[in-house]
Amino acid sequence: MAALMTLPYGQRAAVVLRYWMDMTETEAAAALGCSVGNVKSQASRAIAKLRPPAWPSSSASAWRCPASSGRSARSPRRRPTTG
Repeated sequence: MAALMTLPYGQRAAVVLRYWMDMTETEAAAALGCSVGNVKSQASRAIAKLRPPAWPSSSASAWRCPASSGRSARSPRRRPTTG
């Protein structure tokens, strides 16, 4: 609860309405008098600030398989040039 109090008002309000009050994004936006997009971004930023630093980031490189020989599964192997 103390960590929640460190958030700016907009972020704290978005998190409380969305997750404690179990409101939809549309309901939270109406209660706060802002857009749905604002509720989404404020809640996302708040969750990112509340996340413990020991958790890995959501980037694909953090979860690369060691057996992939350093190549990402999403990037295809380059073809040799001819000529």
